[in-house]
Amino acid sequence: MRTIIASAVFLLLVLYTCPVFAGGIIIGPNSSITMNDQTIKMNCHDMTIKNGGQLNLGSGLIDRARHFTLDSGATLLDGTGEIILCGTWKNNSDFQKGPGSTITFAEGCNVSNRVLGSGDTDGDGVSDIMETIKDSNNDGLPDFLDNAIADANWAPPTSVYLMLLLD
Repeated sequence: MRTIIASAVFLLLVLYTCPVFAGGIIIGPNSSITMNDQTIKMNCHDMTIKNGGQLNLGSGLIDRARHFTLDSGATLLDGTGEIILCGTWKNNSDFQKGPGSTITFAEGCNVSNRVLGSGDTDGDGVSDIMETIKDSNNDGLPDFLDNAIADANWAPPTSVYLMLLLD
């Protein structure tokens, strides 16, 4: 009996302290994951949070996700956590990154880094897909994460069209 209890305690300890390896994660409607300080090694698989799903990153780490997608109506509570992507950040939700969290891009997974989505991750009034991954003011932050980029830099197409007509 002692051996069984000791083995169970050891297994729980190992599972609690070791990172989780995932083959892809979809957080569906009315579902949530709370990470606290855990690490999920995505190993070039995708993470998607569907409409009504929630991820509470806490101080956790999503490591080497190929693509990270926030569908419309999805919730991401970023806390002080970190997301490392090898592929695409796609925010179609109302998520705006907090000051304590980090989203970074790394090479790998045989895909290129890019930004998509109608959301506004940096909260500057310009959608991520318009700002992209480029760093137009050379401050080390991609434009979609840099709220120092004034939305005056991004004229909506109707404004451009009117300027062309008046010219």
